Amino acid sequence: MSTESLYNSLVVYPHFNKEERLHSKELRSHYVMRLNSFFQPYGRQISLYNLFDRALRQGYLCRNPMDREEKLLLREIYDNLQKGKVPVINNDGVPGEGFMIIGTSGVGKSRSLSRLLSTYPQVIQHTEYKDRPFIRKQVLYLKIDCPHDGTLKGLIGAFFKKLDSLLGTEYTEQIYKSRATVSRLIVAMQTHIVQHGIGVLIVDEIQHLSIAKNQGEEVMLNFFVTLNNICKIPIIFIGTPKTEVLYKKALRQIRRMCGQGDLIWMHHRETDREWELLLRGLWRYQWNREYTELTPELSKVMFEYSQGIIAIAVKLFMLVQMETMKKKKEIITPTIIKRVSENYLKSLQPVLKAMKTGKKSNMTRYEDIVLSTLDNTLDSGLNEITNVVNVDYFLEQQEKLCNEISTKDIDIKIIQKLQIMGVDYEVAKVAVEKIIEEYGEKKSFKFLLQQSASLALMDGLEEDIQNEINKSEK
Repeated sequence: MSTESLYNSLVVYPHFNKEERLHSKELRSHYVMRLNSFFQPYGRQISLYNLFDRALRQGYLCRNPMDREEKLLLREIYDNLQKGKVPVINNDGVPGEGFMIIGTSGVGKSRSLSRLLSTYPQVIQHTEYKDRPFIRKQVLYLKIDCPHDGTLKGLIGAFFKKLDSLLGTEYTEQIYKSRATVSRLIVAMQTHIVQHGIGVLIVDEIQHLSIAKNQGEEVMLNFFVTLNNICKIPIIFIGTPKTEVLYKKALRQIRRMCGQGDLIWMHHRETDREWELLLRGLWRYQWNREYTELTPELSKVMFEYSQGIIAIAVKLFMLVQMETMKKKKEIITPTIIKRVSENYLKSLQPVLKAMKTGKKSNMTRYEDIVLSTLDNTLDSGLNEITNVVNVDYFLEQQEKLCNEISTKDIDIKIIQKLQIMGVDYEVAKVAVEKIIEEYGEKKSFKFLLQQSASLALMDGLEEDIQNEINKSEK
């Protein structure tokens, strides 16, 4: 897929019409909620796509279901399931190479992956292969969350529940009603991975392994290594900074599975071009009466009270608009942004303060939310990945796909003025559209207002005269 096609597939710009700014506050407050769906890709997402696509395609190279070796593997796993044994690792062939994504909560890890996965069909129904009958449902990817207790049994249960919801099967009930041991559950999971040709296994919330008791994280990580080697399936791990603990305790297992390396998603810095791209894209969506230009001062305050975390920035911008709607003059100011953050995002204040210091000792208290400083080589690796993509390209795409919002919104302002003068909204709207079409927006505001007012009054007068004529004819 080309970069342009990928961008178009991933981006989500919610519906916006600047005329909606004239609607009631109640309606506009609902319009603001559309920003929950806002998603704007850039370098990180392109890198993620490339890693995932390689993992998926390379992982299938040694896994042709029509090959004799694959059928023998499925038979071996099935026999072991009947005996309650875990099969010996087969070192023939190359296991699929996955990768790991580590990042602060709110930087867009799971959302980015979700958007990326939406570009692939998750299930493919096969009926034949090379003119031979082949009835099978192939699952390209399966995403599960690591259980909160970090147990292997909980993770396998999550696997079968997700598979059942996807295929409409009853594997969970069939397997668990027999009170199967963990060993049997492991073999059952391997069987279904091979049987349904699952292309990639994605394990989110991997930091939960760090709370497993009695070295439970070692047991589960060894399980993943075995799964990777036997089924040749690439495994993708997603986690918060707590995953750093796993690096110290199980570095060998992690490195064996993450053959493509790691993506470390830091929160944005104020000087990042990606942060500028995000804020510019977000700022277009204003439902306040008056459009507020994005100034360096506003950009600085937005960063200060979000610290470059995407989820916080979006929520903050939504709340700021709603707060601004309470004012007589609906203009976004640095003071309003500060007040909204302190009043409505109180629980985040300690987090933001910790991030401002940049000290690891302050950040560790909030490691689920704040990205701790990882190995310098990992950090530099991220910089190499993100710098490959030219941000200017995404700025161009942003301009193409977003609804163009006039920096002055002249037509909206003129309609508002005419309404104050007592002109009906529909009459004012038609008049302004005609004048803007005739003269364009390069004329002065005063000139356009005068012309629109004259035309609106004439149209209104003609309508009144016609109404009188209609009355007299009755």
